[in-house]
Amino acid sequence: MKRIFSLILLLSLCMGLLCSCTDGYQTVEKNGLSLRLPGYFEDRSAESYAAGYDFLYSYGGMGFLGIRENRSDFPEGYGVMDLEAYGKFVIYGNGLSCQLAKRDGFYTFTYQKAAPEGDLTYVAIVLENRDAFFTVQAYCLSEFYSDNASLIWNCLTSAKVQ
Repeated sequence: MKRIFSLILLLSLCMGLLCSCTDGYQTVEKNGLSLRLPGYFEDRSAESYAAGYDFLYSYGGMGFLGIRENRSDFPEGYGVMDLEAYGKFVIYGNGLSCQLAKRDGFYTFTYQKAAPEGDLTYVAIVLENRDAFFTVQAYCLSEFYSDNASLIWNCLTSAKVQ
């Protein structure tokens, strides 16, 4: 009986250790892009307001979205641009008033936009592989951005392309 009790106790401890090793994050993989997000973010990619994006995950007043643009879909000559030029192309093409910067090895830009729920702050990075360019953005209600800036940046910089 003592042996069975000891075995159950040992198994319980092992299960507890295994469960405590999870960090509460999920890896999202869509269309050649992966991103690590807190597990409480929900997939909203099927919602009508997510049309045009490869994915949209949100929670409360915060979200992450991404888009892939195949090099072959660009007009003649644009598919061979470098990543910095692509970042500037995204800014200019969307009529944004911001500058492309380099931070922690990523090309990034930040801008604000009015929305029905309040002003939103967006932070974006651009990535590339041989076949495509990717823009990954995070948004947050501007009033809460400073509290969430570290989480946003850590999630964005977890992005990887295949």
